[in-house]
Amino acid sequence: QNNQPWQENVQAAHHQVPYLVQVYLTGQGPDYDLALRNGGFDPVSRVFPAKVGEVLDIVWISNSGVTGGFDFHPMHMHGWHGWDLGAADGTYDPVANEQRHFPGGPGGSNDSVPLRRDTTILYRYRKSGAPHTSEGWRAWRIRITEEVVGAWMMHCHIAQHAVMGMNTVWMFGGADDLRRKFPELPYVKGYLEFGGSAYGREGKHPEVFHYWDEKENKDDKT
Repeated sequence: QNNQPWQENVQAAHHQVPYLVQVYLTGQGPDYDLALRNGGFDPVSRVFPAKVGEVLDIVWISNSGVTGGFDFHPMHMHGWHGWDLGAADGTYDPVANEQRHFPGGPGGSNDSVPLRRDTTILYRYRKSGAPHTSEGWRAWRIRITEEVVGAWMMHCHIAQHAVMGMNTVWMFGGADDLRRKFPELPYVKGYLEFGGSAYGREGKHPEVFHYWDEKENKDDKT
């Protein structure tokens, strides 16, 4: 980007610590109250936080940008599979979309059952329009549980679009929730620094820490 190549050693020199590691080491997460005052986004940490027990509707909106051109975007969620609430041209209407899925209210006999996906397409309904025009949407729903606690990316899966800024970071649960979920030092030390023992290198295998229980491991194999 900006005519500069990606060079691993140059980027690492900026000491940009991954957000998950920052929260784990410092115990400081995004400001939830500040995020509520800014449409769900904490402008200081540049993270979207959510508490355990909340249910989020995440709506991706297609915008034509400075050139007036629309594009396809395969939007991808890390860490979990959300319920896909559909997509359409035009402007997202939460009331109309809810009635489309649950015409008699939740639990009704005519309810649809959204599919669970970690990647869905934000479609291009036309090639171009006026610059900075928003037309077309894709919506997801996700329940924040103890199982999904962590810092996760949601982004466009086209690499060029991701590099240009179509990346977001979400913090599910607070800092205390996250620190309780993962093992304590020294067990995770190899994950907390660039080039740590968990990564491995030439002549040395990665040293990884498995912390799931035996039942979960068996379930994954069946």
